[in-house]
Amino acid sequence: MPLPITTIFPIYECADRLGPHLEFAQEWLDLVEEVVVVDSGSIDGSAELARREIVHPKVRHVVVPPGLYAAWNHGVQLAESEFCYFSTVGDTISKTGLEHLVGVAQGLSADVVISPPRCISEDGKEADFRVFPVHSILENSGIREPFLMNPWLSYLMATGFSIESFLGSSASNLYRTSCMKQEVFPTDFGKAGDSAWFRRNALRFKCALTPMVCADFLLHQDHATRPHGEITELLNRLTALSEEALQLFFASADPDQKCELQMLNGWRDIAGTSPEKILDAVRHLEGVAATAEQQREYIEELKEHMDKRAGIIEELTAECEMLKELRPPNASFFASFFKR
Repeated sequence: MPLPITTIFPIYECADRLGPHLEFAQEWLDLVEEVVVVDSGSIDGSAELARREIVHPKVRHVVVPPGLYAAWNHGVQLAESEFCYFSTVGDTISKTGLEHLVGVAQGLSADVVISPPRCISEDGKEADFRVFPVHSILENSGIREPFLMNPWLSYLMATGFSIESFLGSSASNLYRTSCMKQEVFPTDFGKAGDSAWFRRNALRFKCALTPMVCADFLLHQDHATRPHGEITELLNRLTALSEEALQLFFASADPDQKCELQMLNGWRDIAGTSPEKILDAVRHLEGVAATAEQQREYIEELKEHMDKRAGIIEELTAECEMLKELRPPNASFFASFFKR
């Protein structure tokens, strides 16, 4: 019995990495109902390699303009299976992992199933640190079994981690196709499209969390900290998105759910964990960082000034030593000279 999954392969200029990725995918490729390969105009042979290596009774190859989230969204619109899985190059999932995600989604009637990825460095070794909030939540909560989150809990997880996404890596998760057709990934939030999507839809769709590690996430070299200014601008936009989703929920939620979420927001505001409080904290840290940078520049200037002073002192010391060697004869010499 095939898994009710459309696997979406977004590819772009990745021929050197696509071969090993597809080789790993052979473990489960014949188990999914459908495959959609979305190429963003590769000219390095990626598209040809995918056509040659992906053998499936129901596979489609399409070409779209560049853009990762745009490629995902295009693949979703073509998908016909119950669920979508995004197989991004370098991020691999096991057959057992896919089967587990489908089992959780169907067993709990979930629209999204979130699992913590194993973080792998570019040399193939497991990283000694985690990059997603889902890791910390699972490690500190002691959760051992999959469960369906209440809407307010999903909203808390969506908005409680600044610009980071509780979804983790989408290549570790499973999404209901009908939901993704309704709400595609935003393409105007840079690399934070996952965060934006979850903030917008945490109160709309049913989200499940499983502690089982189903896939590996490749830590790329560009997985770096954003500049402070970029963080502020991005968090401003994400906060506005969260507020919009919240107001839409309040307009349609039953009174009990509305009261729960209002209490939650009140508590978060007091505790300092609301999006607004986080934004204030980020702004404060930016101010501290700016002050520290000014102090660093002042220290550099002071150091340069002190180096110059040290150089002058060294020159004066050398001249003094030279004058000592050229000092005039002593007084007895002059006395004997004038007696002559």
